[in-house]
Amino acid sequence: HETEDDYLDVLDDMELGCSKHGRILSSYIVRPKDAGMVVGAEPGDVFIQLGTVGEAQAAVDNMAPRKYEQRFLNYSSVDERLWNQVKQLILQ
Repeated sequence: HETEDDYLDVLDDMELGCSKHGRILSSYIVRPKDAGMVVGAEPGDVFIQLGTVGEAQAAVDNMAPRKYEQRFLNYSSVDERLWNQVKQLILQ
């Protein structure tokens, strides 16, 4: 089972990679306790808000072929409704 440190390590790694493509405004990693609070999100999913749509797209385009612990990562943009659900978790 993953520990809080494991989740923070993943989040730090994702922030580092995304920060090469723009300014990070906020970030969040879904933990087991959050399961079901964000539609379609699973523990370990990372949400990162960058400064502009162009920066976000650059991060998605350039990080898409990455692997983490032998697993390919899926990168995509999310709509505002889903992002608002994530923001509620960040603010808790």
